[in-house]
Amino acid sequence: MPSNTAQLMDLLKYVQNIETIVLLEMEDRLRMVMSYIIGLSDYVFFTPVEMKQNNTTFLWYLRMPKVLEDHKALVDTKSEEFQADLRARILKFNEDLKLYAKMVDEMANNGNIDELPKYHKKATQLDNRLINAMERIDAFNEEEAAFGFELSQYPIRKFTHDKLGPYKKLYDNATEFLQKYDEWMHARVGSYDPEDIDGEVGTIYRTIYKLEKQFADRPPVAGLACNVRERIEEFKDNMPIIQTLGNPGMKSRHWELISEIVGFPIIVDDDLTLEKIIDYSLDEYVDKFEAISESATKENNLEKALNRMVTEWKDQEFTILPYKDSGTYVLSAVDDIQVLLDDHLIKSQTMKNSPYIKPFEKQIISWEAKLQLLQEILDEWLKVQLTWMYLEPIFSSPDIQQQMPEEGRRFSAVDKIWRDLMKTCYSDTKVMSVVEIDKMVERLKKCNALLDLIQKGLNDYLEKKRLYFPRFFFLSNDELLEILSETKDPTR
Repeated sequence: MPSNTAQLMDLLKYVQNIETIVLLEMEDRLRMVMSYIIGLSDYVFFTPVEMKQNNTTFLWYLRMPKVLEDHKALVDTKSEEFQADLRARILKFNEDLKLYAKMVDEMANNGNIDELPKYHKKATQLDNRLINAMERIDAFNEEEAAFGFELSQYPIRKFTHDKLGPYKKLYDNATEFLQKYDEWMHARVGSYDPEDIDGEVGTIYRTIYKLEKQFADRPPVAGLACNVRERIEEFKDNMPIIQTLGNPGMKSRHWELISEIVGFPIIVDDDLTLEKIIDYSLDEYVDKFEAISESATKENNLEKALNRMVTEWKDQEFTILPYKDSGTYVLSAVDDIQVLLDDHLIKSQTMKNSPYIKPFEKQIISWEAKLQLLQEILDEWLKVQLTWMYLEPIFSSPDIQQQMPEEGRRFSAVDKIWRDLMKTCYSDTKVMSVVEIDKMVERLKKCNALLDLIQKGLNDYLEKKRLYFPRFFFLSNDELLEILSETKDPTR
């Protein structure tokens, strides 16, 4: 039993499918089954149950025309019922649209600013109803198309919605300004960025100004718009004070300077609101405030930039990977870290030279020193790693160790320092942690000094071998070392 037009259309399609396709297929299947039954009857006896089942099956086919007829009658009945219901709903919907249009017309008398919350609520509800009306229109048209009716048009909906638009825009902007005004004036001074306040007020003001002109033929509404515009203008008169003393970058040291200028102490706490600042009537000092406010902004920007740099390094980590079967690790993929480090070193030097850095001079000098130390550590670290990776396979050969005992001892010392440092770094891969490792740069420099001595000794050793056997001059150092490390195989 269909409960709506969509279900009725589904039923209608189903009935047509049964009548034109399914029943014909079933009739063919019954003929096939009949041929099987006739064939079987020559060889077996059918039980009473089987005969009853066959009887039911074949007789059902004869009942189908009546079933189809009943359903067609049901479809006709329900079609009439749903069509009547659709017409009634469309009639009611048209009455609603007329009521909405009347409600919009009545808004021409709304001029009391104290009633603004009520106006705004009614306009918002009406706007939502007119938006939802579009969905209802689509549903009506869908049903009309299903019944083959001409699709209804509802120009009054669009006309009403367009007419409501300016009213809602006025109420939205007026409500937004009054709410923001309350927030700005009663919040602690510096809670909101004056640039944001100025931008929002300017946008609302331009909108209200245009709407006031648009409602010129409706005096009550124009009066409401005028009232709001005048309140915005009154607020805008205080923007110089807001932009200077409302600066979020103002710290206690700046307020002490302000207090000296105005001649009485201004205590900065939660009770010091923008409203209280404006009540002090300090407009005559605005020119003097501007220099302090500008300085506070520059200092605040520098402090934020410094904090941002520190924060960026918190999550930076080294990629430290196991090196072959050596039992230790090597540093990998430092390009991104190096790029960030170069960028921050330049920024730190620029900030240090700023005339507004004085309140954070110690912090920026300390931070720059930290970055420079990290740069020095990275340079020495990568230099040690490169040489260690070259020499490690050479001095892992016992034959080389015997032939160059002094260099072997030096390499063992470097190898021990390297393994200790890499083990420490592998346990904590944070980039800034290496700056805290005790005497890391000194240990790396010691390694590099020893590695330079080892390489010099190695070159002297190879040069001596070439002098003994001049054909060795045709070999590279690596090839010669490979031969000399195999002294147990004379054929080499």
